[in-house]
Amino acid sequence: MTTTPMPQYRVLRGLLLVLAILAGIGGLVVLFDARIIFLAVPTPAEPFAHSFIVLLIQGFGAVIIGMAILLYAAARDPVRYISVIDAFIVILVLLSGIDVYAAETLHLGGMYPGHLILGRVAFRLILAIVLLSLRPRAVH
Repeated sequence: MTTTPMPQYRVLRGLLLVLAILAGIGGLVVLFDARIIFLAVPTPAEPFAHSFIVLLIQGFGAVIIGMAILLYAAARDPVRYISVIDAFIVILVLLSGIDVYAAETLHLGGMYPGHLILGRVAFRLILAIVLLSLRPRAVH
């Protein structure tokens, strides 16, 4: 049985599709070349720590690919997969909180300019607000 989403969710479907494509590409890049992360973060001195961090980052790449698949499913039928949209909104808000916490406690100003961190936080919160305003309301 196939369900067709209502045309009023066209903007939400397009936004979720773009997010799914970006997450999929990012997940594949991180999965197959986790060393790209070390362009932004200093490389650990110990070889074991370096290998462990690469494996950990590749694991996150696999999770990101899974999230991309869920976002693609939600893009196809946002009413049916409303819990995926809600989970993505929560993830965006939590990641914003983690960025603010890390900027305050770890003093990341030496590695990253503060305006870039705040810009990333603002972008994530704005995206969460847009998704929250576009999500289907009355689901029966």
